Amino acid sequence: MQIRLGEHGLSSLIYEGHEFLLSARSGEILPVNYTPRLSRGNDSIQGSSNPISVFVDNKKSTVKYTYPWSTIIVNYTIRDDNLLISIKIKNTDNYYSISNLTLGVAQLTFLEVPTGRVLEAGMWGTGGILQPLHIRPQMVAPDQAPPIVEIRTSNIAAVFASDDIPTEKRLQSIGIPFTTDRMDKRSYPLWITIKPLPPGADLTVNVSLRFGSAASDLQSLAGDVLQTYRRSYPYELTWPSHAPIGALFLATSQPHPLKNPRGWFLNAKDVDVTTPAGLQNWHDRLMAFADRSIRVLQDMGAQGMITWDPEGQEFPNATFYGAPQLTSKLAPETNFASAGTLETIDEYFAKFRAVGLRTGVTLRPQRIVFHQGIPVQEFSEDPFSELLEKIRYARKRWGCTLFYIDSTYDMSGPLSADIMRSLRQANPDVLLIPENEDFRDFAYTAPLNSFNHFGVTQTPSSVREVYKDAFSVIFASLPQRTSTASIERLVDAVRNGDILLVGGWYPGPHVEYAKQIYKEAREKKSSH
Repeated sequence: MQIRLGEHGLSSLIYEGHEFLLSARSGEILPVNYTPRLSRGNDSIQGSSNPISVFVDNKKSTVKYTYPWSTIIVNYTIRDDNLLISIKIKNTDNYYSISNLTLGVAQLTFLEVPTGRVLEAGMWGTGGILQPLHIRPQMVAPDQAPPIVEIRTSNIAAVFASDDIPTEKRLQSIGIPFTTDRMDKRSYPLWITIKPLPPGADLTVNVSLRFGSAASDLQSLAGDVLQTYRRSYPYELTWPSHAPIGALFLATSQPHPLKNPRGWFLNAKDVDVTTPAGLQNWHDRLMAFADRSIRVLQDMGAQGMITWDPEGQEFPNATFYGAPQLTSKLAPETNFASAGTLETIDEYFAKFRAVGLRTGVTLRPQRIVFHQGIPVQEFSEDPFSELLEKIRYARKRWGCTLFYIDSTYDMSGPLSADIMRSLRQANPDVLLIPENEDFRDFAYTAPLNSFNHFGVTQTPSSVREVYKDAFSVIFASLPQRTSTASIERLVDAVRNGDILLVGGWYPGPHVEYAKQIYKEAREKKSSH
């Protein structure tokens, strides 16, 4: 590796004979993305993105940029095939805080269209697999996932990484936002966003560009970054069983029959919850549903079940409600006590507990607000307390220990893994199954992934590069014609600790597939 400093900063970066900086200014450190934003109370202004002066010290490999609001001192160090970049930002203003600052660290140009990835996880993203780098932003928050962007071409591998301890939260994000080369898609800027700086404060952040041959794996390129992340956010989840879980749906959200307004039993037209006789029939049918489900769950060796909708599904804009504490209000018939003792919904859950099956329900971090009697999901100002209250309610009333958490996001995006960690620590004997997961959620939860919807067959390998014991709950209620290749991947998933989520209220090929997958996984595990 060779570098050279010019009058504007880093002007040349050569690795294996290739010049990565297309121009003498491609390595200049500059504010980007309409930053900086300078704030004082309610007042916010944009600071200049043009330096007053640039001082280059070639002997020390240091560049000092002076702005009206800040000084930025950058030091470059070559260590083996790594370029270490230390950036010290000082807020020189006496009154304004730097509330938002994104810096362009360099703009790299490759010989061909590169592929890339961040170690994100989950069915809503890429699952941490390599894709053409221009397809989507490759940005990562270091407190939610390892602060690494991996880049590959046919002849080199590279990593752009934060070298700071992530729990210090010096950076809000690091990554590659887009390509600046719309035609050939070979040029990409490297960005970092720092945490806010009050007047007079300074902050040093350390990032690196690491290079290797195309055969280099991520551990050889950035194993130290992965280890630092693992030590900073250790794996905390323990769960005694990896047997399948049954998914039970009591209702549906399609237009409902007049006397079955909650849509029980797939909008059954013969359900009538408006009369005493109809309530008794509904009760008996729900008990039969529970008995049949228990037989199916026991046949597949399930550890328990999650009932998605004990509140029914009367109002389509709010389901799944994820509000067990409102079951009586949203579905008053669940209060019906056939024998004068247990209410129907309590009797339903008690049947599963009586035969040793775990029980669970759906939760949401949003809160239900009623507008003219119509429930509406609204973002909660405190998602942690919202979820904690619901967990405690369902545990106390129904003994629930399995919780699918639907729509795990707020106005700013996926819920912070800190919320999942706090919920886990407050309830160490429950299994949390979030829908919209971040990488670090795997340290505290078993996130949901879906074979049925997205073809996901296992926990992303990117997750296990950091958390080797991590596992997912995979919705795999398989149709009759499922490819052998998919079955084999699911067998490997179960052998490695993943849990299958299977429709558990009726027998069929999906149950037989689950039994086959678990049997083959046990056989593979014992043969090793």
